[in-house]
Amino acid sequence: MSVDTINLATYMRPSVAAEYVAATGLFAAEKAILERYQNDIAGKRVLDIGVGGGRTTAALTALAAAYIGVDYSEAMIHSARRRYPDVAFHQADARHMPDFAAGSFDFAMFSFNGLDYVDQPGRVQILGEVLRLLKPAGVFVFSSHNLDHLAGRSSFIRRRLRSVRDLRPLTRPGQAIRWAGNSAVCMLNHMRHVRMERRTADYAILNDPAHNFALLHYYIGGAAQLRQLRQAGFNGTVEIFGMAGEPVAPGDRSVFLHYAARKS
Repeated sequence: MSVDTINLATYMRPSVAAEYVAATGLFAAEKAILERYQNDIAGKRVLDIGVGGGRTTAALTALAAAYIGVDYSEAMIHSARRRYPDVAFHQADARHMPDFAAGSFDFAMFSFNGLDYVDQPGRVQILGEVLRLLKPAGVFVFSSHNLDHLAGRSSFIRRRLRSVRDLRPLTRPGQAIRWAGNSAVCMLNHMRHVRMERRTADYAILNDPAHNFALLHYYIGGAAQLRQLRQAGFNGTVEIFGMAGEPVAPGDRSVFLHYAARKS
């Protein structure tokens, strides 16, 4: 199985789609970045990639002259259409979007680390495809798991414990039993996927706690991501932001980093 096959199977599950439908509102970093780049969105054509259940749709449609949301999961697109029946949503793989002509959009956004669910060749393809679709001086905003945040902590036990924010409910027997059962599911998923983990000098593909260890995530540090963007052809300005939307240096150790890359 490939990274793509494993991740898409998870996002096609109705229970997972339901979680994304329930999500509302922007994260702090997204809110700050959209305010900073408001002039690149207001009255412009916007592409919302990996739209999920439509969490970012309201914020972007409130500004854009034209908005299109895409996702490669049919379940996600159905959910987004039910939520916003008057908005244009397309099922599309971000690596190849032939339905859209070159230079169709002023602004593109791939939120909530959506770029991290494909392998290295797929990521390069997506960056190239977004570059193709953007007009000159167009902006691509996305977030990504930060490899510099991990600082070498990669064992299953550490990842599992980091996924539990508050262990006090485990003092109640029912909660403890459910947590133990869930941990068994996590371990089984991890055993299936751990063999596909990969680490290189610039990036890593890791099985982390999301959706009970059912996914493989791409991790990359800020400096390596800047190089990757340049190699893909994003030769304009690139800004990096932390979890609260504050500008940060490439070596920042935030859990996720947000990027705004301008096409030259």
